[in-house]
Amino acid sequence: HWSHAVFLCHECLEKLLKALYVQKKSCLPPATHNLGHLSQKIGLKPTQELENSLYKVAPHFAQTRYPDVAGGSPASLYNKALAEELVAATREVKEWLEQHLK
Repeated sequence: HWSHAVFLCHECLEKLLKALYVQKKSCLPPATHNLGHLSQKIGLKPTQELENSLYKVAPHFAQTRYPDVAGGSPASLYNKALAEELVAATREVKEWLEQHLK
């Protein structure tokens, strides 16, 4: 299912952002799935392109997890082209975030 690939894109970025939060703040990250909020809390300064990629992936957390939010099966919302676009955006942000991890 392409929706699972998109789910994992969001998970990847969320876990990296939370790892950076712990690294920078020496405490547990907030209980949120909001990628933009986590990025802001850490004080990251992404380029506009990276920020756009982060926000491209961000809204897909709810649709890929909850059928009631998706209005049906999450699998019906995604196809190969959309999944590939979101994987590419994730890869860009992932590589940038990894540069900030010690």
